Amino acid sequence: MNEILRNFSHCKEFSDDSFVGCWHEDASLNMQEYWKFDREIYELASVYSGEDIPRRVAWPLARIFSYIMMSIQGHYSSNGGFYIENLDDIQMSDFRERFQLVVEGFFKGEMPNNTHFELVNPLLNTNT
Repeated sequence: MNEILRNFSHCKEFSDDSFVGCWHEDASLNMQEYWKFDREIYELASVYSGEDIPRRVAWPLARIFSYIMMSIQGHYSSNGGFYIENLDDIQMSDFRERFQLVVEGFFKGEMPNNTHFELVNPLLNTNT
């Protein structure tokens, strides 16, 4: 849960250097930090496979998901007030697809194959 909590602004473990911290403070996607976050979701999916997900896991991940998806909406809106500086529209679309399907896969209990995306997490086994 370390990476999830590093990205959850409502706890003492939150870090401005995390994926969410960079997203919020620098309006940029730090892929190295995102890959660590993404890998942890896959790891947690194997831990909670077939089990109910505890609220202490579900709430931080759901809140991060909500925040990122809402800010992606702002990225595309001329009046959104938020723009990720280091992503063009195609890159944002590729990121959004992976982020959404990985988090949704966690809650569904069926993680997507890492290699079925334009963005492949180099920290995961290619068979994941």
